[in-house]
Amino acid sequence: MGLGTMFFGTKVSAEISFELMDLYVEAGGRFLDTANMYAHFFSAEAKGGESETVIGQWMKDRKNREDLFIATKVGVPYPGVERGCSRRQILEECEKSLMRLQTDVIDLYYTHFDDRNTPMEETLEALQSLIDHGKVRYIAASNTRSWRLERSAALCRERGWSPCVCVQNNYTYLYPKGEKVTWPQIKSNQDILDYCSEENLPLVAYGALRKGGYANGDLDKILTYAGPNGISRLQTLQQVARKAEATPNQVVLAWMLHSTSPTIIPLVTASRPDQLRESLAAVGLTLPPDLLDQLNSHP
Repeated sequence: MGLGTMFFGTKVSAEISFELMDLYVEAGGRFLDTANMYAHFFSAEAKGGESETVIGQWMKDRKNREDLFIATKVGVPYPGVERGCSRRQILEECEKSLMRLQTDVIDLYYTHFDDRNTPMEETLEALQSLIDHGKVRYIAASNTRSWRLERSAALCRERGWSPCVCVQNNYTYLYPKGEKVTWPQIKSNQDILDYCSEENLPLVAYGALRKGGYANGDLDKILTYAGPNGISRLQTLQQVARKAEATPNQVVLAWMLHSTSPTIIPLVTASRPDQLRESLAAVGLTLPPDLLDQLNSHP
C-alpha cells in the first residue's frame, strides 16, 4: 500500500504531513507517491513542488532516505512549466524533483500522462538517459491505455531500454461510468487489468477510496463516477463490510490487496492521522473466500 502525498505542503500542513509520513513508516510502509506539480491547483498561492519539498524536508530530518521507495512524475503542467514529456522537459523536471526531494536518485519516475504530441521514442530515450546516469532507478506510466503500454514495451525491447515496471491509473471497486476521459485521467477498465495480468505489471491504483465517498456516504460524489450498477455494487460493498466487521474503505483496500492477477497497489492518503490509521488497518484484514466471491461475482 502506497502513501499518496498530493496535498502535503498545501491543504495538509508540513507539520501534519510529517506526522502522517511518520505514522505510515511506523506501520511498515515504504512507498511514497508524489508529482512535480502537486498541488499547484489547490490555491492561488500554490505553485507546484510543495509535496516534493515537504517529503524532502521530512527525509532530511528523519535521515531515512535509504529506507524508502520514492515515486514522482513529470508531464502535467504547472506554473512556469508547460505540458509534455519531451526530452528537455523530462531532463529539466527531473533535476528540479531531485533538488526538492533532496536526494540523488528517484526510485520510480512516471510519465504523468500519455503525451501523444511527443514521439514515444524521444520520451523513452530521455528516461533511459536518466537511468544510465543513475538519477532514476525505474520508470513507469500513468494515465495510459494498454495499447500504448504495449507499444512502449515493444520499443524498449527493440532498443534495449528499461521498460515500464508498473502502470498507475484510476481504479476503485465501483466500475467507472462510460469511457469519457477527464484529461489527463485514465480510468482502469477490463482491458488494462487484462494487460497488466498478462504482462505481470502491477497496477498502482489512485482514487481507490473515491475522495472519501465510501466513508461519508456521499452517494452523489460516488454515483457521479460510477456506472449504472453503482447502487447495487455499493450495497454489496456495505454488506461485506458488515460481515467482515470493517469499514467500506477497509474492504475496498483489502479487496485490492487480495488481488494477484494483476497485483494491485492501492494508494491511500489522508489529512488526519485517524483517516490514515483506518486505511492502514486494511493491510491486516483478511477477506475469506466467500466474501471475496461476493465482491468479485457482482456484475
